[in-house]
Amino acid sequence: VAWGAAGAAGLDDAARALAALVGELAAAANTTFFHVGGDEVDAGCWAEDAARRGAAPDAGFEAAADWARAREAALLRAAADAARAAGATPVFWDEALDAGDPATLAGGLVQIWRGWLGVPGLLAHARNLGLAGAVVSDGMYLDYDHEGWDQVLRRGRLPDHALVVGGEACSWGEHNERLDARLVKLAAAAERL
Repeated sequence: VAWGAAGAAGLDDAARALAALVGELAAAANTTFFHVGGDEVDAGCWAEDAARRGAAPDAGFEAAADWARAREAALLRAAADAARAAGATPVFWDEALDAGDPATLAGGLVQIWRGWLGVPGLLAHARNLGLAGAVVSDGMYLDYDHEGWDQVLRRGRLPDHALVVGGEACSWGEHNERLDARLVKLAAAAERL
């Protein structure tokens, strides 16, 4: 991984620590799939960090944002490689498609949640990058207060696409604390599956 002067010899301490943690967790879980994340990363924090900001211009990148994206890609690669080394197939959030690194993504699964970008287009992009499958979560977020069970159901079945292996009804705590509302939407999501 050559991403800049501060880590030209290989992965930096953070990437090595991440790889060790993911490897240990994936091995302990003894599972076929291991979600390595990659979503909602605010890469701007690397560009703002005084210690890291100094390495960016020496790294040969035109902008600090390019350097930050390269750092994010290196961390994602470290996590994916660690999952594979433990015998698990890595699963990525769909933001990992933005980096477009076939070496990192090939053979993995993508979890699509950003439906506003167009699920068919994300699936086509995933196929072109060599991903083996997709899990669709778009439209099945149980904790969104602004969407009722009827709206979840109206979205219809999952896309009929060779990469789609299933779906996941997600429930995060930041939007809705009411379990009863989530359970009603869960039934609607199950109908979509």
